[in-house]
Amino acid sequence: QERLKEGYTALDCYQVIDNQVKLWQHDPKMHAYLRPQTLFRAYNFENYLDTAGQQQEQIKRYIL
Repeated sequence: QERLKEGYTALDCYQVIDNQVKLWQHDPKMHAYLRPQTLFRAYNFENYLDTAGQQQEQIKRYIL
């Protein structure tokens, strides 16, 4: 709720979740951090969203 109040969209939230799952799902150490407290903490969320955006840009360049 707090990230939405800050102006982020539901799509931003989904991007963070999807990207972090891709990065951490097979890493036993990091898998434990796939939880709302970690993903949506203010100082983590922006970094995770930036990372997701960078990866999407790389995919677009590869496809185009």
